Amino acid sequence: MVIHGCWQNIQIIVLAQIYFLQEDLKMNIGVTEISPREVQRKAEKCFKDGYYCCEALVSTIRDEFKLDVPKEVVAMASGMAVGAGKSGCVCGAFNGFLVAKLNIQPMVATLILYTAGRGIAQLITDGQITYIRVKSYQVFGSYVGKFPIPMPVVIAIIVVIIAYVILKKTALGLYIESVGINGTASRLVGLNSTMIKFLTYLICGVLAGVAGFVASSRIYSADANNIGLNLEMDAILAVALGGNALGGGKFSLMGSVIGAYTIQALTTVLYGLNVSADQLPVYKAIVVVVIVVLQSPVFKKFIAVQKEKRTSKAAVKGGAN
Repeated sequence: MVIHGCWQNIQIIVLAQIYFLQEDLKMNIGVTEISPREVQRKAEKCFKDGYYCCEALVSTIRDEFKLDVPKEVVAMASGMAVGAGKSGCVCGAFNGFLVAKLNIQPMVATLILYTAGRGIAQLITDGQITYIRVKSYQVFGSYVGKFPIPMPVVIAIIVVIIAYVILKKTALGLYIESVGINGTASRLVGLNSTMIKFLTYLICGVLAGVAGFVASSRIYSADANNIGLNLEMDAILAVALGGNALGGGKFSLMGSVIGAYTIQALTTVLYGLNVSADQLPVYKAIVVVVIVVLQSPVFKKFIAVQKEKRTSKAAVKGGAN
């Protein structure tokens, strides 16, 4: 049933888009008439021969339209969908269930999955580093052909653009922000806050899967001991540096992106100062503590009171003169 449903989606995509692609290619590279039904039939044959859905579709379009697309790109089509999509959705759904349905604190739920996920990965790999010798898998962490920009950068740009469109140009983004500010009020005005939270964590799970896929591809292995180690500190710090409240509510996507680059710059500087990798979390933790204190209501109230006192003193001195 799952395979059949997947192919229903592929058929719709192929039949809806193939005409536009065909006309464009006729003008640019002189491709003659191509039957969409024939493309669909060959894609189905590739699927039955062992290709994944996305891989079968990309491979068939490449062959039929004589596109100069490396085999690595074809492999990427299936790798991203299977690796990041399935595992990411499962992890995101688990976190979403804990937060949205069981009302567990988001930070606690994240740490639960962080610990459990690493343990499950150790169980799957039997505590060993699994090396991946397939060259197509290494594309995510390196370069594609002579393209000058590394694939991790390209993937990051694509993810940021998609996230920006979803959060700023669709109703879902407004719903997410509303539920983050006040979930009870959002529910009273008719929003399904539980489902919105669940979908948000589902999306976050997919994005985490993409990040893990890229990280694994860079070292050509599945290392459950070291991949993503202490990365949660960087994620929290990037959000905080971006000016976003850790308790939820209004957020700035670009602020988080700038925060992530700031963290990477901080890491590079610390390495340049000969700070060992074991000591890095200490410095980052200090930065996190400082930012959290600066964002706390008590500190903000203290600053407001001090400003008011200075204003009063200035007014008294002005009156005396």
